[in-house]
Amino acid sequence: MFIETFALRITRGLPKLASLHRVQRTRKWRALLIGGLLLSAGAAAAIEQCALSITQQGQGPVRTTETYSGGGESLLLVGEGSVLSIYNVANPSAPMRLGAITLFGPVRHIAINSVGNLVAVSDAKNSIRLINVANRSAPVLLSQYVVPEGRIPRGLAIDGNTLYAAISPAGLSAINIANPSAPLLRAQVLSLGTDFVFDVKISGNRAFVADDLEGVTVWDVANPSNITALAHYPAATGASHLFISGTRAYVARRNLGYDILDISASGAPTLLGSIAQIGSYSHGALANGHLVTAAGSGGIRVFNIANVASPQLVATVSDQVNVNGVSALGNQVFVPLETASTIGFRSYSVSNPASPVTQSSVALRGRSEVLAAAGNRVYVPQSPRGLAVFDNATASRGALLGTFDAVNISNATAIGSTVFAASVVDDATTLRVLNAANPASISELTSLAMPNFIFNMAVDANHLFVVMPEFGVRIYDATNPANLILRATWQPPAGIPLRVIASGNRAYIGGNDRVWVLDITQRDAPVLIGQLASSAATRGMALAFPFWYVSDGTDNIRVLNVGNPASINVAATLNIPVSLNLGLALSGARLYVAAGPFWGTVIVDISNPSAPLRVGNLPTADTVVDVAFANDTLIAAERDSGVRFHHCPSTLFSDGFE
Repeated sequence: MFIETFALRITRGLPKLASLHRVQRTRKWRALLIGGLLLSAGAAAAIEQCALSITQQGQGPVRTTETYSGGGESLLLVGEGSVLSIYNVANPSAPMRLGAITLFGPVRHIAINSVGNLVAVSDAKNSIRLINVANRSAPVLLSQYVVPEGRIPRGLAIDGNTLYAAISPAGLSAINIANPSAPLLRAQVLSLGTDFVFDVKISGNRAFVADDLEGVTVWDVANPSNITALAHYPAATGASHLFISGTRAYVARRNLGYDILDISASGAPTLLGSIAQIGSYSHGALANGHLVTAAGSGGIRVFNIANVASPQLVATVSDQVNVNGVSALGNQVFVPLETASTIGFRSYSVSNPASPVTQSSVALRGRSEVLAAAGNRVYVPQSPRGLAVFDNATASRGALLGTFDAVNISNATAIGSTVFAASVVDDATTLRVLNAANPASISELTSLAMPNFIFNMAVDANHLFVVMPEFGVRIYDATNPANLILRATWQPPAGIPLRVIASGNRAYIGGNDRVWVLDITQRDAPVLIGQLASSAATRGMALAFPFWYVSDGTDNIRVLNVGNPASINVAATLNIPVSLNLGLALSGARLYVAAGPFWGTVIVDISNPSAPLRVGNLPTADTVVDVAFANDTLIAAERDSGVRFHHCPSTLFSDGFE
């Protein structure tokens, strides 16, 4: 499983290429990379055999929506991080969630069959999942189809018993889903040129593919097992999304505009009209006879296409940071919602296309990028929302206990049930002290205005250490959390502080180009007693004295011996290829590394700190950016896909993976 997962994941996120020559070169590199890493993964696979009990709280930013109307229903399917939710939107002013399912991967593209009982979801990583949604309140995962060779599934379309998938970099795949519990590949064809394809839609016996630089390609799918090239419309350069209505195809071309094509003839599509207004057009939908487009930072744009040769802009809605999707049902449009304070989705009425009206907004959880484990709880800032509190003690590890959403929380640390949280509102940073003794009703004890963004915090022996890049490290006496007392401020002689660990009478600080060790015996007079230059900015730290583990956001983790802080030496350097190496956590002889989108959480044997050995990795739904360890549980923050709890008996964790 480790080999398969890693080999597929390692190829994700390769740079977008502009020519076939560069794609071919990338393919050669990809093959060499997978081959070499498959060999190196073999040893790790034999070690990782712990039967993990995994709980996931997968909600995150909305990346896609899809509508369905049939049998008297009006449904909205929403990808909320790695959660697929089903909403009843018959009353668009009050969407009602009917059911949801957490998947092992972000929900990036959605397709639903004509009878409304089967949904396909692609994760833009390596998998397509099929879900039975016949019971709206209890969706059931039927199967996972892993795309061969680590290729990336994007747009989807279901036609009868065949699922069509745009696969990058590859082309068009036809998958037999007559038995959705066991999908089988029928055929795959390579697209033209760069073969970076992004979307597919079906009309009769033809598949229309958004083929990026190659425009729109058309394929004959009368026999899904024998797909043949039919036609090509190269002028729609930058094609990234399309939809079909009647005899027209509507093609989003990102910064190049929007095209409307005539597909009535069996040959190549012909251009009916174009939209040239500046914008990053990623999606579109028809509502009330008008074309509604998602135009990135340009918001929502509504075009009158009565004269299709000359679409006219009649309305723009710019009430969001960025609009990256749109779907429609009747006169209603639904878009992912992201503002400075809210993530979720929003509905608009275009009954009057010249004046769209907000019908409802549904706020969801934000990104999970920081973890603070304390006692039996895990505190997770979910920007741009507030703070989520999860259980980490009972058999139901990962259960959401409560939230504090009064303000945006960007960072946090905790001691017991006292949480020190950083919030940023209108560029003003505030340190808030929260009482989470009752997580269902979190209260604020006090707050302090801060002069700069709080990058990191740590707490030790009733003292709070606050890192602000431009103002150094502040040390507060937190004996009475409701009355923080500033004891000292330490500014480095050179460099910018970014991270801090406080332990005993020392503080360990990671910066942009060096690390420092402070003597904090006198908390009101910290003294610099050691430093060492770094080649990159510190991103994660963990301490098991005298060894200090420091990651810098590159492929390397340095093991520093700080037994003599006046002469810090590098005991070892661990290289994890194609990783970010962000947050770090320690437990016994294991170091856990938040290693980004490819590796997930990497496990390192540090029984000999001078010779750290990578021994395996743990599964991930998305990019792992932070890790924490408490109560025999490894917790991983997966950014857009929430938080994952890996619980295992202490004997297994201490012994490695038996």
